[in-house]
Amino acid sequence: MKVTWSVRALRELRAHREYIARTQPAAAARIAQRIISSTDRLASYPEYGHRSAWDATGRLCELVIAGTPFVVLYTIGPNSIIIVRLLHGAERRGL
Repeated sequence: MKVTWSVRALRELRAHREYIARTQPAAAARIAQRIISSTDRLASYPEYGHRSAWDATGRLCELVIAGTPFVVLYTIGPNSIIIVRLLHGAERRGL
């Protein structure tokens, strides 16, 4: 399967990285790389995350990024994984 990022999720990744880089540039690069590596793993293991309990449609999955405060929301299609959102754990879940 192919992993693709929505424009919104890419914008959120960039914004979180820039925010962290203001005070910790090296940490920002490490965290961004960890997020990307974790989402790339979804190509082989799409069920790596878990179904979102709060999503009434049952289509969204959540992937907690180990060692970070971030959660990735994604959907599983027939041939692709779409990264929908990148949220800080303190943010309210939702689209």
